[in-house]
Amino acid sequence: MSTLDGISGLSLVARVRAVDPDAARLYLEFRSGMFATVDGLDPFDVRSPTGFGVGRRVLVRERDDHVELAPDELWPDEPWVGVVRIKLEDTTVVDSGGSWRLLPTRRDVEYEVGNTVEVREGEGVVRVLSEKPIRWLDPPDVDDDIVSKFSPGEGNGRETFEDFGGLQGVVERARELIEVPLKRKEELAAIGARPIKGVLFTGPPGTGKTMLARIIANSADARFYEISGPQVFSKWYGESEGILRKVFEHAASQERAIVFFDEIDSVAGQRAEESHEASRRVVAQLLTSMDGFSADENVVVIAATNRPQDIDEAL
Repeated sequence: MSTLDGISGLSLVARVRAVDPDAARLYLEFRSGMFATVDGLDPFDVRSPTGFGVGRRVLVRERDDHVELAPDELWPDEPWVGVVRIKLEDTTVVDSGGSWRLLPTRRDVEYEVGNTVEVREGEGVVRVLSEKPIRWLDPPDVDDDIVSKFSPGEGNGRETFEDFGGLQGVVERARELIEVPLKRKEELAAIGARPIKGVLFTGPPGTGKTMLARIIANSADARFYEISGPQVFSKWYGESEGILRKVFEHAASQERAIVFFDEIDSVAGQRAEESHEASRRVVAQLLTSMDGFSADENVVVIAATNRPQDIDEAL
């Protein structure tokens, strides 16, 4: 008897998915996606290496459930692509679109964990397409050229402290916290003084926070990087963090550098359960970059905001 109900036609092409030798039973898959079992076969045909083995193509005649071998060309193997996640001596695990599949490990094809590979049913991995995982959405590489977007390298403008009117106490305190450590790093290190990592400018819009940061960079002869939230956030997964890493790496390679975040609350807002994952990752990367400063790196971060209460507490 067989369970081929609902399948019409004189004969159908199927593929053997499993074999039960003791019961002389085949488990078949049809191209329509339906499955069926066929019983009552010749035990020799089921057990024979040249018989109805797993992966073989067969023709099933509907009127009497007769099964016979068919050429593989009637149902050619369609290759698929995945990323190797685990490779054991006898088994390989490949991730294809979030679905993990077990394959026999082939010794005649060289591949490693993390490779993007082409797979064929019944054959396993047939070749390596890329040594790295290929993502469905492959974002553009975050290269060194991205830094020029935030720091053209043509100076920070011609403003001086003489152009900054008022707020003398604020100016003096800012110069003490930022300019002195940048210019006199060796002297401060000699007396064991610990340089600051960053300074926060707060105040209403239009009070000169960005201008003061540029003037201090000019006075200290420091490379100036200016970043705002919309410039950092990207539609590509992980690219926002990559941009921050590149900027901080470039700043660390300079003799002196100031990284300025305008409206820091839009970049590093309070993290909460309802926060977007991308925002949480950016905050974590910013904290990691600031914590990663070594004693040899002459970098100061300046952030400006008119909403200090919205900034992440860790920052």
